[in-house]
Amino acid sequence: MDRYGQYKGRYHIMLTYFKGTKRHVQVMDFAGAQMITFTMDELESDEMPVELKKYIKTIEKEINEGKWDYRRPANMKKYPLNF
Repeated sequence: MDRYGQYKGRYHIMLTYFKGTKRHVQVMDFAGAQMITFTMDELESDEMPVELKKYIKTIEKEINEGKWDYRRPANMKKYPLNF
């Protein structure tokens, strides 16, 4: 982190949300030009890059407090699915 508290690295958290009882985290990988979505349970997986694990560990408390939780705006309608 720099002196302004901003992370200067490969990854940057975009948002978090709940799907059922699991918290999903969406991260932008700037070097790989991709979005990575995972659950907090998957954090200990061997498949996850070490640098990403370290980044998430530095902000884990804020993630669990809901700092980046997506909340639907009150005036946004829920549209029914068209199947």
